[in-house]
Amino acid sequence: MTTRLSAMLFLESVCLVWLLFGHAATASALQSGDTAQKHLDAGQAAYSSKDYGAAMKEFKRAESMDKAKPETYVWLARCYLATNKPKEAVKTLEHAIKVDPGRTEPHLLLARIYYQENNIAKAKQQVELAISAGANGAGVHALRAELFMADDDPADALKEYELAAQLAQPGDPALPDVQVEIDGLKSFLHYQQGPRQTSQDSTFQMPRALNRPRPAYSEEARSRHIQGIVKEKALVDHTGQIRTIIFMQRLGYGLDEQAAAATRAMKFQPALKDGQPIAFWVVLEIEFNLR
Repeated sequence: MTTRLSAMLFLESVCLVWLLFGHAATASALQSGDTAQKHLDAGQAAYSSKDYGAAMKEFKRAESMDKAKPETYVWLARCYLATNKPKEAVKTLEHAIKVDPGRTEPHLLLARIYYQENNIAKAKQQVELAISAGANGAGVHALRAELFMADDDPADALKEYELAAQLAQPGDPALPDVQVEIDGLKSFLHYQQGPRQTSQDSTFQMPRALNRPRPAYSEEARSRHIQGIVKEKALVDHTGQIRTIIFMQRLGYGLDEQAAAATRAMKFQPALKDGQPIAFWVVLEIEFNLR
C-alpha cells in the first residue's frame, strides 16, 4: 500500500510539473508574440522565396497552435503541390473544407489538381462547389472555360472566357491570354458553321505535318517533375503555316507556352479541296516526358 501510494504521489507530482511547465510555456509564447498567425506569415514569406521546406515547417507550426485556421491548410497544400506531392495536397485541402466548408480556395485548388490528373468530372464538381460558395472572379471562369475545352465544348468555353474577360481587373496579366483564347474560339466556331470536309470526300486531303519540333521543358515544370500531354486545336492556313491555337487540355507550369511555341514552329503540307490548298483545323497532342 505504501509503495502504491508513493507511486501515485509521484505521478501526481509529475503531472503537476507538466501542467506548470505547459502554462509557463504558453505564457512565454504569448509574451514573445509566438502565435499561429506569426508562423503563417513567416510561412508565406518562405513560400514566396520558394523555400518550401521552411514554409512547410512554419505552416505545420501554425497548425499545431490553431487547428481552426483553414488558410493554414491551403498554404500547406500549396507547399505539397510545389514539392510534387499531390496526394498529400488533396488530403490537406479536404481537411480545410471540413474546417470551413464555405471557403472557396480549397475547392479551386482541388479542381486544378484533378484537372492536371485529367479527372475532368471531379474538377468540374469542385469548380461548381466553389461557385456555389461565392467564387466569381476572372480566374474561376477561365478555369471553367478550360474544363469545357477539355470536354470538347468550345461554345460554352467561349462564354466562360468572355465572362472572365469582363470580370478581369484592368492590367490583369492573364487578360491577354484570355483574349487570345476568345479570338481563337470565335475563329474555330465560325469555321465549324461552314461546309465541313470529311475523310469520305474524295476531293479532300488532310494537312500533313512536315516536321515535329521538340518542345522545351520549362524550369518550373522540370523542378516539379510535371509530365503529361498538352492538347490543342490549331488552324493550318492554305500555306501550311499555323495561324491560330486554342488549348483543349493544359498542363500549366509554363508547359502550355512551350507547347504553343513548338506548334508554331511546325510546317504542314496544307489541306487540299479539289486540288486547291485550304485552311483546316487539326488536333495536336504535345507530350512532355521527363526521361
